[in-house]
Amino acid sequence: MIKVRPLIIFVVVVLFFIIVSFFVEVDYKISGYGKIYPYRELLIISQGGFFSSKLVNYLTGFVTNELVYRPERGDIVQFSMKDFNNGKCRICKGDTIGILVSSYINQRIKEIKGEIRCLEAEIDYLKSPQKRALVELAKEKLNYAKKDAEHKKKVFERMIELYKKDLIAQEEFDVIRNDKDLAEINVRIAEKELENVSTGEKPEHIKMITEQINKNKMMLNELIKQRELLFIKSPFSGIVLPSYSIDTLCTVRDVQKFIIVAPIDMKESFDIVEGVKVEAKVVGERMRKIYGKVSRLSEDITVLNGKQKRLVFIEVNGGDVGLRKGMIAKCHIHLGRRKLIERLIGIF
Repeated sequence: MIKVRPLIIFVVVVLFFIIVSFFVEVDYKISGYGKIYPYRELLIISQGGFFSSKLVNYLTGFVTNELVYRPERGDIVQFSMKDFNNGKCRICKGDTIGILVSSYINQRIKEIKGEIRCLEAEIDYLKSPQKRALVELAKEKLNYAKKDAEHKKKVFERMIELYKKDLIAQEEFDVIRNDKDLAEINVRIAEKELENVSTGEKPEHIKMITEQINKNKMMLNELIKQRELLFIKSPFSGIVLPSYSIDTLCTVRDVQKFIIVAPIDMKESFDIVEGVKVEAKVVGERMRKIYGKVSRLSEDITVLNGKQKRLVFIEVNGGDVGLRKGMIAKCHIHLGRRKLIERLIGIF
């Protein structure tokens, strides 16, 4: 009887604890370590003869914008970067970071501008009153040449009969024949002159030149847009950092927001929902706390140290609070209060 009593007491205590656990609530939080990343980064890269800029969003995990420039054969490209003091500089949204100067694009712009000026001058000449006066003068000259040639042809035909009858000398006949031939040559010359000065006078020719001007202007606008794209501007306010990589020219980092990426046990991760509050401390800085909220959870499962994990993306409140990319922070994800029995079942 004495031996049974401790067992009964133990059972009663356990039952009492179980009953109480249905009513008692405790704070529920999930803890883990995470790595700090900036919200966004702009990478300016030169690799294999290509120049590119990539905008990486660490919250979504996507490259949200990428510009690639491939120089044409024979093109000489120079990258001119803004002078940043001490290798670090704050930059505002829309500020120019650097410029890619393409000799090919600049040369094509100059050539097309020259072609447009020539075509516009040609239209002005074709439409000018001086042009019309030259055409009228050429027409009068052609009419005169035709009349003169007709007259000398008749004279020559009469002289043939006289020459056959030996009424005129050979020298005189040759002079008359030469005058007739010269008059016919003058007609052909006058026709060519009229053709030269009247070429393009027709409205369809002016229309063709106008269409060519419009086409060149479209090409010019496209080249100017391409040149403007080579002005690399910051899509956000942040800091410019030097790069010690062979292919990365520089990095622009958004310090207005930071992201903590923390791997959490897969089983516990299903209790986490977007928007829950998070409290974190940077390892090595016990006195400072940072706060944020869960922004999203990854769909993929990652295996770390033989355990299945899901990545939780935590958006840190506030701007530049002295955080740096690569820092490690211990995070506490607060999930509110839960009944003690639920936590016990979840543990076991």
